[in-house]
Amino acid sequence: WLSGQRLDDQTYAVGHYLLGLAAECALRSVFADDPSIPMPAHDIDKLFQKAVAKNPDLNHLTVRIKWLKMLWDNKDRYKAREEFYRRRLNMGLLKELKLTPNDLSRDGDRVLKRVREFMIGHVVEIGKAVNIYV
Repeated sequence: WLSGQRLDDQTYAVGHYLLGLAAECALRSVFADDPSIPMPAHDIDKLFQKAVAKNPDLNHLTVRIKWLKMLWDNKDRYKAREEFYRRRLNMGLLKELKLTPNDLSRDGDRVLKRVREFMIGHVVEIGKAVNIYV
């Protein structure tokens, strides 16, 4: 169970949520040693701003954070597969995800797979930048 949800009920949505959470934890690790810094919950942009304030060398992650903000939402884990899929289609990510209009006419697995691969790439690079080895 994760947040009251069984993993087999929404496997993709929960997995996607955990990727965003991994990025959030990586950013939190930058200033975790300073309890005086308030840690915003589930706000990738604010966490990134605080991380860059503490370590300006992380500024090169700006584009990756922008993509994560577009791809991840804390509420994704509660969404039905169809709603989750529609949100990704509405974002117009075809070119960036190397998808064709034909991919959209299929059942959506290829789109979701590419979104997952794209997110994994960004999360891994964020982890490397903050010296968390993923």
